[in-house]
Amino acid sequence: MWSKGLIRACCLGLISVLFASGAVAAPPPRPDPGDSAGTRNKKIEARIKYWLEQIRTAKDAKTIDEGRRGLIGDYSQAAAGRYASSFSLRMVKPATTFLTGQIDPTDPLKRLKEVNTALAISRMSQKEIQPVLEVMVKHSNPAVRYSGWGSYNANSGWGGYNAIRNQVLEDPDLTKIMLKSLDKAGGETSLAVMALVHKMLYFPLVRPASIAAKTWRQGQETAYAIFDRVWRTRCWQVLQGDTEMGYVCGKALPALVRLDAALGKDNEKKRQRVRQMIANLTWCAGQAYDKALQAEKAAEAAAKAAGAGAHRPAVPGTPPAGVPATRPGTPATMPAGAAARLAEAERTARQQAKAHKQDAASMAMLLRICEKNLNALERIGRRHTYIQDALTDRRIVDRGTSVREAVIKWIEDHLDKDRVVIPRRKVFEPKPTTRAATATAPAK
Repeated sequence: MWSKGLIRACCLGLISVLFASGAVAAPPPRPDPGDSAGTRNKKIEARIKYWLEQIRTAKDAKTIDEGRRGLIGDYSQAAAGRYASSFSLRMVKPATTFLTGQIDPTDPLKRLKEVNTALAISRMSQKEIQPVLEVMVKHSNPAVRYSGWGSYNANSGWGGYNAIRNQVLEDPDLTKIMLKSLDKAGGETSLAVMALVHKMLYFPLVRPASIAAKTWRQGQETAYAIFDRVWRTRCWQVLQGDTEMGYVCGKALPALVRLDAALGKDNEKKRQRVRQMIANLTWCAGQAYDKALQAEKAAEAAAKAAGAGAHRPAVPGTPPAGVPATRPGTPATMPAGAAARLAEAERTARQQAKAHKQDAASMAMLLRICEKNLNALERIGRRHTYIQDALTDRRIVDRGTSVREAVIKWIEDHLDKDRVVIPRRKVFEPKPTTRAATATAPAK
């Protein structure tokens, strides 16, 4: 039986070993309701430092997740205690340091640590957090940029810049910073991030009373400038059959419709450009839809031809030289290897046909979205359904051509008065890059 002294010594030894092995210490105390502002802020800073350090030094995903949950939990307590702005303000400096090089570049968990920290910051919906969001939206990790512009949470809604945009617009100086970052983000390459940038460019018809009219117009002008600069390239990608880009552009159409309404008759030239942008996307979607249908039919024909050949009776091996593979009056035969190759070609062609069918369905969905927003431009009670009818009328034989014609009819009947023209393919084609002429020595 062990003595009390021996047990006490073993416990002390175990505690010493735990400390020596780097066991995680308990987090600092939470702020109490009765704390003074100074005491509360010191506790906030200590806990933020603790959770960020836990994430930085973590060796596994579970520890990183615990650190993220710790930050979110502390912020939620701050929001409930009505000192969320104070919490966000004290998050700025350590989080900026964390996201700008504090993590070891060779750490295999580096990206996971960045993303989890960004997700926690994105939940903070006070304008005091803007300096960190500025770091996030310029980050090399697209997942961090995504959180910077506004990841969505089912409990708290949109976060990041999308959560604080109107708060920022209340301050002209903060607005300049945000609009500058938005302008740079117009060239975003990540489609997920691009969709959030487009969401930032949506300006409702009714301006909040807390935002100055001049600042609101600056935001709308920035939105117009971004769309005007990037829309042609994005339409070209849709024309090439990029269904993901089509989805992102479709989500941006309500922002363009709102811009059209905001510009009004005082900006007829810009308003015409906005309507042309929507018409351009609709035309490109119609062309891509027709192309996808044609590709589907071609793949189905190839599958049918390969299948007909593959199902002919096969004979093992290859007949000797000079010996015919078939005799008059008998079914055509082929080597077993050739039959297998034809069967594989049939499977490949059917897979391609299925993929083209999905592309056509995606473009059809985009066309419906385009027509919905074209109707919104008209701001009338009735809806025009040229495109919808072309997509669904079972009597139509050549559906692709009918859809393309429906798009043209839409533009001619309802947008011609706004000087919107029928697009041409060359409008969207990338301009060829030319090399600078190099001097050459004259021939002797």
